Amino acid sequence: MTTTHLRFDNEEVNEIQDLLESCGNDETMDIGVIDGFFTALSVLKNPRPDEVVIPYLFSAAGDPAAVPKNDRLFELLTLRRNVVNAALRAGNGLDPIILPILDDEENPIEGPEGIEAVEPWCAGFLMGLFQGASEKIVLSDKSHAALSVIASYLSEDTFEFSEEEKTARELWDAVSGEEAVKVSLADALYRIVEAAYRLKAEWNPNAPVRAAERVGRNDPCPCGSGKKYKQCCGKK
Repeated sequence: MTTTHLRFDNEEVNEIQDLLESCGNDETMDIGVIDGFFTALSVLKNPRPDEVVIPYLFSAAGDPAAVPKNDRLFELLTLRRNVVNAALRAGNGLDPIILPILDDEENPIEGPEGIEAVEPWCAGFLMGLFQGASEKIVLSDKSHAALSVIASYLSEDTFEFSEEEKTARELWDAVSGEEAVKVSLADALYRIVEAAYRLKAEWNPNAPVRAAERVGRNDPCPCGSGKKYKQCCGKK
């Protein structure tokens, strides 16, 4: 998998993780979980407002008071969210942030025994749907199959739901329980990325550019990538 043109490499990953840990809040998500959460928000057509969903990154109950006042942290969070959104709109380049499992010699485990590394991202993706959907998600056969792939990397007791979270529980019950395919870590990443693209295509397809909204070649590309139109969707 390739990265998008927006810069978010290991340096940014390490910095944002350090900033998250400095929040001093045990309920703060790590960057892998947040990355899955952001991806879920991007595949939804009309997610709930940021002021409602962002507190869940720092509080299991979504308490706004738990949101830290840290400009650099939110600069990086915004950058990462833009990277994810641009990759989904472009149809390529989505590169989930995964912290690999290391062996006794501190080397990443890349075989089937290393696929547990995708669990935080997958959990974040489901939490993004639980907290970000503005209305009940109705699954087609295609979206059910795609979401079941992501859920397959999580145990059935991953989430605990309150009595008020009936809709989230029903969605989880509908897609959980499928056994994860025993593949390499790289193949597991390919499967969850493919699932995310399928959900984006069904739930939040790119809107066509109308003739009345003609974009100049030097204007920002309407896909949200941040590049000029001539360097992105208008490239010949």
